[in-house]
Amino acid sequence: MTGQPNISKSVRRTFDVLELFCEQRRPMTAAQIQHALGLPQPSARVLLKELLDVGYLSYTMPARTYFPTARLRKLSDWLGSSLTVNDTLIPSIDAVATAVDETVALATATYGHVEVLYANRAQHPLALQVQAGMGGCLWRSAPGRTLLSMRSEAEVDAFFADIDVSDAPRGRALREEVRRQIRSIREEGCFAGYDILMKGVGSMCLPLTGLACEGTHLVVTVAGGKDRIKSAERQILKTLRTQLRDLLA
Repeated sequence: MTGQPNISKSVRRTFDVLELFCEQRRPMTAAQIQHALGLPQPSARVLLKELLDVGYLSYTMPARTYFPTARLRKLSDWLGSSLTVNDTLIPSIDAVATAVDETVALATATYGHVEVLYANRAQHPLALQVQAGMGGCLWRSAPGRTLLSMRSEAEVDAFFADIDVSDAPRGRALREEVRRQIRSIREEGCFAGYDILMKGVGSMCLPLTGLACEGTHLVVTVAGGKDRIKSAERQILKTLRTQLRDLLA
């Protein structure tokens, strides 16, 4: 994600702790949390105590470990079904990941940027490392360009007109290439992109319609080494459409 320097240290550290538990999925001691996040010991202990006081962490003796409480889960339970993601979509994405043995991610567009909502990372050593919360400018990635294709031509024009100069495509040729790809995605209903975000990385993207609240667009992406994705393009696309057939219908 792009840096957000205006966020206070305490807010950033709070979410760092919660995201750490999401990654580790196990009870952790104060020392383990402090070491994993690189926090000063006094700051870590104050932060953990405050999270205990407001009821989002529990503390267990004699192990002296912390773990999120049910209150934290309740806080976000409504998101899956009400805000963005159809609850039946996640098992289908997991099924795709198992079938193709590559990283599969679900993403949306937020304030002109890609935001990864869910990712199932492949377990082999060459797997692309993606996790929820990652993102970047829409035009700079294959899923971002796929999300742009789901907007009207007027909305795409407005996006390029409003984009920050430092983020904008440099040069008329690059901008036209992106626009050509957007038109092609609309025609083909899918997108195979290579060397867009990173050299040597390939992505097969499938836009999803009707699976989120009005005005929200979703894309599912299978990503990995360029050569692996390119050689398996047809099979990956077939797997995506097969696993998501009922939802897309």
